[in-house]
Amino acid sequence: MPRYALAFLAGILLLALFPRLPPLALCWILLFPLLLCLYGRWYAAGLLMAGFAYAWIDAASYIDRLLPSDLERRELLVDGCVTGLPVHTAEVSRFRFDVTDAQLETGESLSLHGRVRLSWYDAGRELVPGECGRLLVRLFQPRGMSNPGGMDYERWLFQQNLVARGYVRESASNRLVASMSPGVDRFRYLLRRELQAIEGSGNTGARAVYLALLTGDRSLLDKQHWRIFRNTGTSHLMAISGLHIGLVAMLVCWVSERLWRYAGSCPLHLPSPIFGACCALVAALVYAALAGFAIPTQRALLMTAVVVTGILMRRNGDGLHALGTALLAILVLEPRAVHAAGFWLSFTAVLTILLLSRRYPEWRSWQLVLAIQFALSLVLLPILAAWGFPASPLAPFINLVAVPWFSFVIIPAVLLASLGMISGFPGSELFVQLTLQLLDFTLESLSAVANVMPLIIPASPPIPVLLIAFGGALLLSLGRGWAMRMAGLPLVATLWWPASAEPFRMTVLDVGQGLAVVIESHQHTLVYDLGPLYPGGFNTADAVVRPFLATRGIDALDMLVISHDDSDHSGGYRSFLEELPAAVRLSGQPAAFPGSFSSCHDYPAWSWQETRFSFLQAGYDGSGDNNYSCVLLVEHPGVRILLTGDITREAEQALIRRHPRIGNIDLLTMPHHGSRSSSSPGFVQFIKARHVIASAAWKSHFGHPAPQVVERWRQAGTGVIETARSGAVTLVLAAGGGYHLAGHRDAERRFWQR
Repeated sequence: MPRYALAFLAGILLLALFPRLPPLALCWILLFPLLLCLYGRWYAAGLLMAGFAYAWIDAASYIDRLLPSDLERRELLVDGCVTGLPVHTAEVSRFRFDVTDAQLETGESLSLHGRVRLSWYDAGRELVPGECGRLLVRLFQPRGMSNPGGMDYERWLFQQNLVARGYVRESASNRLVASMSPGVDRFRYLLRRELQAIEGSGNTGARAVYLALLTGDRSLLDKQHWRIFRNTGTSHLMAISGLHIGLVAMLVCWVSERLWRYAGSCPLHLPSPIFGACCALVAALVYAALAGFAIPTQRALLMTAVVVTGILMRRNGDGLHALGTALLAILVLEPRAVHAAGFWLSFTAVLTILLLSRRYPEWRSWQLVLAIQFALSLVLLPILAAWGFPASPLAPFINLVAVPWFSFVIIPAVLLASLGMISGFPGSELFVQLTLQLLDFTLESLSAVANVMPLIIPASPPIPVLLIAFGGALLLSLGRGWAMRMAGLPLVATLWWPASAEPFRMTVLDVGQGLAVVIESHQHTLVYDLGPLYPGGFNTADAVVRPFLATRGIDALDMLVISHDDSDHSGGYRSFLEELPAAVRLSGQPAAFPGSFSSCHDYPAWSWQETRFSFLQAGYDGSGDNNYSCVLLVEHPGVRILLTGDITREAEQALIRRHPRIGNIDLLTMPHHGSRSSSSPGFVQFIKARHVIASAAWKSHFGHPAPQVVERWRQAGTGVIETARSGAVTLVLAAGGGYHLAGHRDAERRFWQR
């Protein structure tokens, strides 16, 4: 069974490598070789093709249900219900809405069905799961930013089965009516509200962790909390996955089995192992329900059910066979599970436990528990790194304490306190407060450790490095003899392999409607702008720039330049500098950025070996923040780059008059994202750029870059690149001279991307 499940998994993964989804009609060409494999009893090969075809059909079905492009930005009336747990902040409420019917304001009916993700600004009240009604919305096709080390938002939408995203328009037609029918999501909502209403001990961090462990709702965890978990390698403990449910099931099984032995004659009629297995399944079911039967918990529950069924039917059955059965069942029910981190964490954790138990049956229980905890920390380290969870190299040792502490103390306390709160047991509030006190202590301890943590693993090492590190972790955990185990140590250490050192490299990141540029030269790093800050607190400084720098192994900046005081260039700079110090901080408007910022207009030219940097003074005295932008000229042998910020045509003309020799630029960031107020004909002709990059949002509501501006550059013989289409654009020097430009979306395109 395990090899057949792996073959089916390989077929699904094979489809994930396709940049475009082949026409579904071509799926029939797999029928004959599939039948041939079945006839020849080549079942593994047949299941590989079956997995490929199955994932193909599932992906095609999803793409067919996506919002049509002609409905984007149009006002639509949609009927449906609120699902899941809405996330509320002071500015916005975010929630999922199951659309059952849709129509234009004219009354024309639309064939739009499926789940969408909505934002409601100034909703005025808290949304409740199960509310149903009609909303006026504007929807957009699933599309996200594309950057090295950044989250693949479009893959996440595909995995979550979300066919569109958008926001609610203010309208008198908006009405939602609470449903009186009970539901899991409503129960979780009431539980969250009950917890938040309890006064007394426990800060917001403790309450956030409590909710994350109980219901899987991590919306209350802020950046400071995630920094603590990241630096200590305990981020995985905040996601209810197979690890959580499996450990709870094992604990309940162990306790119930031993208690059942003292139940008089009951064990004679129902053996204690069977009773323990049944209790474990019930515990897993209850925990999964509290977590809202989210996708990770569904996988974990099914896996637990298969394992328990194996125990009930074959007491000494093969655990690997049961795991293979669970894997195959989950892939059939949910082929898109392979695109979630929880899938890989769950199965890898259980596989590691089974292999260790089989390899060392003679070990005592306490020895095996310690070995399992250490092995899990090692084996999961490359998987966590692959999914953007950086961790300290001391994470395996920290998890030796953290995992048992959470598994045998924190999670049981949270579940018991919640059970008491639900049942109305006297003194339950006191128990909840004690649990919050316990979580306060846990967070303070982890915070103290996080502040002294050394080297952090890059957020997304290359796949070959991850495979090598994974193999090394298996040798360290399962190898026979010290010689074999020590052979795995240098393999795991490849996770800390530094990024390739290049004499010069520049990346214009995809930050939507904004600008962020990273220049690396001879182990020096300059960041020019940080992208936008959005309503609700999301900013690309934390979500895009910092993860990219992590992939490059950069933990400090030589210089941070914020061109001017616009939120699409400076968003999130405060939190960014808290995590990543910058030796020099410059801006065209330093007074707007307290904290040791100086004026770029007065900063002298400098060099990092053969790379020369100089700020060009336009000498323009007009009004407006845009024309105070820092204009940076970067010159390296073989390439000349000009970063222009948001200067307008008046500043462009002043720049030409003051610096008549700056023409013949190889790469230029399009002024003001391609606005019609910039890129004047005189400037375009004068600058003689080989390539120009427009950093703007996909289908920007500002109209950036303006079509007439794009055409103006092209008529001048300049190649135009848009980050919205190509993703992050990287310039690297060619071995024989010159340079190469590569777009991340173009290079890493997958079929779920638009």
